[in-house]
Amino acid sequence: MSSQFAVDLDRLDQIVSRLNGLAGFLHDHLEELDRRVNALRNGSWESAAAAAYAQTHAQWLAAAREFAEGVAAMSDAAHKAHGRYTQAIDINRRMLQSGQP
Repeated sequence: MSSQFAVDLDRLDQIVSRLNGLAGFLHDHLEELDRRVNALRNGSWESAAAAAYAQTHAQWLAAAREFAEGVAAMSDAAHKAHGRYTQAIDINRRMLQSGQP
């Protein structure tokens, strides 16, 4: 049984870069959004609706931050995979050049 396996390292680099960019974008924008919501709440908006919004916003923000952390973790995993694939390529190349099985 024979199978081929290939990894496009350039494409993997692009994925890592895009995931890093997305994680940074999410982090920056979530912080800015939270800052604005807090400014609104600390201003003149005081009511049952304001309290309900604050509670819902806190829940949403926690979930959004969890998503952003997941994106960052995927980026880290892809980066580590790139290193492992590169190392495997180097090891295979050296084995082939030395004639070892």
